[in-house]
Amino acid sequence: MRTLLCSQKVYDNEPVLPSRCYGEITNSRVLDIGCGTGNLGKFLKQQGNQCFGITVSGEEAEMARKKLDGVAVVDVEIAEALPFQKEYFDVIILADVLEHLRDPVHILKLVKQYLRPSGWLIVSIPNVANLIIRINLLRGRFDYDRVGILDSTHLRFYTMKSACSLLTSTGYEIKETKFTNTNWRFPKWIAKPLCSYEWEIRERMTRWWPSLLATQFVFYAKAVSR
Repeated sequence: MRTLLCSQKVYDNEPVLPSRCYGEITNSRVLDIGCGTGNLGKFLKQQGNQCFGITVSGEEAEMARKKLDGVAVVDVEIAEALPFQKEYFDVIILADVLEHLRDPVHILKLVKQYLRPSGWLIVSIPNVANLIIRINLLRGRFDYDRVGILDSTHLRFYTMKSACSLLTSTGYEIKETKFTNTNWRFPKWIAKPLCSYEWEIRERMTRWWPSLLATQFVFYAKAVSR
């Protein structure tokens, strides 16, 4: 299979559980790095925010500009600066971006300059130690896919421990962590008798054992050094 670059692929970036993961962001100036076609930013604007985007894809930027307050085409792998004023944003989002980068440390250090001192960094990262991935490894399978944890454009893979270490080592303090569990379900013979309780049970199980059951980690962090 030919490996695609992010600039060659259009991400519609429908936000996963947007109201739970991003619903508390209101009346803020937000930068969505890796904004895709702008769907997450569109949701944030409906929450009363001003939202700007950055993407490496000119095709994505063209579509995202119809939804956001402004979009810049920037390769964050090599950028020494972003086209915004310093300390301009209340929230900077890296939603499923770091796993696509050769040097995620570079962008984590760079974006600090554009966060207000009281600002938030929100980072979502897929969990390569997810139960489904582990089961497939036991079967001798590590198959890349069009989307998901093993998206064919992913260059790096993170567990909960290594993702936390990445953020803390670059000068952030993680204040809260949320989880998604969208890539697994109970078998039908279990789910059917559980009925409406199935989702709640999966949620509780994921909170108890996120390193195994989370599909994705969503970290809410503050910069503690600049």
